[in-house]
Amino acid sequence: RLLSRLFDPVPVLGLVFLRIAWAYFGYMTRVENMKVVEILKEMIAFGHDYNWDGLRSFTPYPSFEWLFNILAYFYYNYPMMMVKYYPTVLYGTLKYSALASGLGFLYPISAPIFSLSYFVWFFGMGEDRFVNHYYMKGLIIFILSCTNAGKAWSVDALLIGLWNKLRGRPANYTGAKTCPRWNYWFLRFQVAVVFFFATSTKIQEDWLRGQPWKWYITTNYGRRPIVRWTLGFLLGSHPHAAYYYSIFISYGGIFYDGFIVPTLLYLTVRPIIWSKNYQSVFIAFIFFVTSTLFHTSNAYITQHIGQFPQMTWVLYTLFFQYNWPVLIIKWVCHMVQLFGLFPISASWEELNTDTPGKQESQTQNLEPKRLATKKKKKSKSRPQKAKEEDRSLTFMQWMVIIFIIAYAAIQIAVPTRHIWGTNKHRPQWNSAVQYFGWRMMMISSSVKTAELQINHPVSNRTMLTVPLNDFHMADSIATSIDNDWEIPRYTIAVANHIADTVEREKGERPLVYANVIASVNRRKPQSRFKSVDLAQIPTITSDEALAEEIPLTEEEWNEIPYPILYLIRTFNLPLYG
Repeated sequence: RLLSRLFDPVPVLGLVFLRIAWAYFGYMTRVENMKVVEILKEMIAFGHDYNWDGLRSFTPYPSFEWLFNILAYFYYNYPMMMVKYYPTVLYGTLKYSALASGLGFLYPISAPIFSLSYFVWFFGMGEDRFVNHYYMKGLIIFILSCTNAGKAWSVDALLIGLWNKLRGRPANYTGAKTCPRWNYWFLRFQVAVVFFFATSTKIQEDWLRGQPWKWYITTNYGRRPIVRWTLGFLLGSHPHAAYYYSIFISYGGIFYDGFIVPTLLYLTVRPIIWSKNYQSVFIAFIFFVTSTLFHTSNAYITQHIGQFPQMTWVLYTLFFQYNWPVLIIKWVCHMVQLFGLFPISASWEELNTDTPGKQESQTQNLEPKRLATKKKKKSKSRPQKAKEEDRSLTFMQWMVIIFIIAYAAIQIAVPTRHIWGTNKHRPQWNSAVQYFGWRMMMISSSVKTAELQINHPVSNRTMLTVPLNDFHMADSIATSIDNDWEIPRYTIAVANHIADTVEREKGERPLVYANVIASVNRRKPQSRFKSVDLAQIPTITSDEALAEEIPLTEEEWNEIPYPILYLIRTFNLPLYG
């Protein structure tokens, strides 16, 4: 019975609003140079045998190497066509499929094309342009393509209505009035996953001691007007002003991300209706103020989060009443009538829409207890039904449930793979597992020393030392790895490339050791790699070559506020990150 409720009809207008808004966000995707395209163009320019395997190691996201192989096939066999037309065709497909999706034109076709083209663009950008809200945008696009968002207030619905009119059938130009309840809860689940892991991943020692925000504030972000005003006006010349500000931002992020979804779920159960539900109005007011401050400060401090504030505000509407656009129109019309600004023919009651989802909207009023008591009284006076309504699920409904469960399992498994998977190191230390885990601005690394030692395979004598900061492998990756040698996979890729080159020219494969000293989140610098031959380690992996992470010093532990530090040490709280 509980599963069958997922398929109950509810008003579709909230979903239509999200479809239009998300199509706008997709259409406004910026045109940028895609890393994978630059790598492939350089491969084509120098020929298939020149550096092909070495550059392949720098392709975006090793788990999606199959995507690179597909593009590489077309670039190698049809170089002129791909170099000249591929980026233009991809951006054109992305923008016009987004436009068609927003208008609801051929939605069963345009929405999947919109999702596919967006993810091809996203993965083509590479790791150095990985942004969490880009990833979130793509997931919402994908989920919307699986819903009934295109069946109402769309070009498709208009064309179907016109066709029925020509055939002499009853015409409905706006399409369906309802959609299955799971359409909303599928999207709500995705939003809950984002904020849950945005909170849980912050429960680790670096974030609790204000890093890397303390470093951001004292360097790049310290020049922002809002940061200078806060440090100068509010905290004055206090010697620990940057520390206090970083602690405030760090813990403010934990509490905001942690309470946003419970607050929205509360407003889902007890929706806002003025003058009747003061608790919900008060909570909504606090939510509005804190969200505005959070997103405004984020936008002014970081200045590179793009559409994230707008997208989150749109996603918040998923937790409102299903037909909230109609309720807003009703409220505006009521206010216009109340103040007599100009006459409106329709009255408040006449604006009610009698839809199959009316029962759903009625259960979301401001007096649930009173409504429940009325139902109890009515149920006593009415005889029980002889036969209960059949609520068994169809085959297609079971397929939908299985699909949602599988999707939910993936969304939970990927951010936690450093706990249950084969990786021995946390995302702070092994950057290979930090992506797709909703770790937002949590890792800041700086490399003190980066060099490779090329040793003789027999005597183990050092023949050559290669400073990685001066190493140039290709123009297409020079800017992306110049300051990113803390990414272990890049260092291993260069070690294998040098070993392959020496083996091809000298006939024997050398030993390659890395001397990379790095500091993560302003910790004490340490070596990134064990004393192992990197030329024997596959370029797609890096975990087995990493040195053990050095724990915080006592001085660094004491940067955590004392009450939090006391709880951690008293109850031995795990800090998985």
